[in-house]
Amino acid sequence: MNIRTRGQIILFFLLFATACKKQTDNPVPSPVTINYPNPLGPLGADPGVILANGNYYCYFTSGNSTGAMPIKWSPDLFTWTDNGTRVFPIGQFPTWVNGGSYWAPEVYYINGKYVCYYATKAADGWFKIGAATASTPAGPFTDKGSPLASNPNFSLIDPTFFRDSINSKNYILWKTNKNALTPPQQTEIVLQEISQDGLSLVGSSSNILINDQAWEGLVIEAPSMMYRNGYYYLFYSGNNYGTDKYAVGVARSATIGGTYIKKSAPVLISDSRFDGPGGQSIVTNSPIAPYLLFYHARLRSDPAAGRYLMMDEIKWGADNWPTINDGTPSD
Repeated sequence: MNIRTRGQIILFFLLFATACKKQTDNPVPSPVTINYPNPLGPLGADPGVILANGNYYCYFTSGNSTGAMPIKWSPDLFTWTDNGTRVFPIGQFPTWVNGGSYWAPEVYYINGKYVCYYATKAADGWFKIGAATASTPAGPFTDKGSPLASNPNFSLIDPTFFRDSINSKNYILWKTNKNALTPPQQTEIVLQEISQDGLSLVGSSSNILINDQAWEGLVIEAPSMMYRNGYYYLFYSGNNYGTDKYAVGVARSATIGGTYIKKSAPVLISDSRFDGPGGQSIVTNSPIAPYLLFYHARLRSDPAAGRYLMMDEIKWGADNWPTINDGTPSD
């Protein structure tokens, strides 16, 4: 894999020191600029990345032929290894699941446990949001035994978790998959409070975003939330994931349940080398950069290969809106 020059991040050589303990007897080394390659290497859609015990773990959409939802790990975010670990190994699938598709897993450390949120199909044919727990980020994970969130009339997919540092409440977000209905309906990003252990819903849900911009087409999905400088930022993907119209957008609000205003154009679109960037997750505790966006994209030179893991820094303008590289994936 060639190392190209557009993907550059300031790397502080505190990677292992900050992951373990503060070093007080050595001066902080000066930052250096390094080049990193996109794609990062492993195939996989809808990546969810977490830092745990000094390593990074990434969870991907999958079928169930080798177990459900691959877990790949990295010491540095650049090199990734798949040793065959799965969220659900063969023979340990949740009993309520009726199908082989496990979509958009994300893992979070909540109340002393690692909780994996994912979407999969149940007996009624609709995708529902599941949750499973483990004592380590590599599992083994134990499903809670029933869906965490469901709807009798359409599928729910793309769950993500958010801990609000302002009000100390936990939230879960997902996408209503109404674009898959006949005829297609408007899709929504849904927000709902969740218990302190992350395993049961609290109160009622609210729709906080809909597809209403031309570039989004029939779909908004893959929510990821963060808080910065007085705003809640909701990153999301829009349009058809199988085309080069798929892109990443962002909206923001001064309150978590308030009116979210969208940035006027996507922050990440296809270019001559990569198409279909999206399915993103945010990492805010990396020593590489304060804010990183992990996502998937296809190589135009080999579209049949599938979607690859990608990474770029989230930067911020004076207007408090984020930017990603030059608006396209870095090489």
